[in-house]
Amino acid sequence: MSHQTLLEINKGNVGLYLEKDLLHSTIQEMKKLMVEFNNVQHAISERTGKVIYVNARRFRYTCGTNLGRKGVGATVIAELLDHSDIQNVKVYTENTADTVQYIDRVMGAEMGKLAHAFSGRIISSLNEGERGNDPTSFITNNGSDTVGACSTNKFCISSYENCYLCRKFRPLLDGPHQQILDKLYREKEERLRVSKSIDYANSKDRIILAVEYVVKACSQMKKSREIH
Repeated sequence: MSHQTLLEINKGNVGLYLEKDLLHSTIQEMKKLMVEFNNVQHAISERTGKVIYVNARRFRYTCGTNLGRKGVGATVIAELLDHSDIQNVKVYTENTADTVQYIDRVMGAEMGKLAHAFSGRIISSLNEGERGNDPTSFITNNGSDTVGACSTNKFCISSYENCYLCRKFRPLLDGPHQQILDKLYREKEERLRVSKSIDYANSKDRIILAVEYVVKACSQMKKSREIH
């Protein structure tokens, strides 16, 4: 229906039009809008290095998959996507939150390099920190092993995990960072298993990326020292 026709509709009769498809955009109009949107966004695919082709199927699949990951039932997904039944919904529900656990492990290290979540400085020994061998500066993983040191005297009540996000943190080169990373992933998987909520499970993702970066950086520093 054209804009002019819309303007001529009597306000008192709008309800009659809403019961029909007359007010809906045509396929051609929606396709034109998507092409214009695609040209403006110019989003580049990380996989192909080319401009992402945006179409209705892509939006539909993304919407269905995200609903499936959040644990929404097949009947609700079918209703939201205007399916007549649920037989074709499994393509969305099979790609569920469980897949995230595998993807996290594969992509975590690479994402850590890009996230810049860690902004501190790695030290080889505690006396390299700004506060030297001051025992009150030492940071442990709940009193077990020394993870690194804090370079400030300011009072802080954050957990040792949050230290990885602080620019004042000085992680030890030989600290138990890999064990901490493994623990964070286990906790994430448990949050996902119990809550079925992607958002809740991802609540510590920035910390995970920071620890990923530290693990990677420490490994590279050790290899570099072996070469020299």
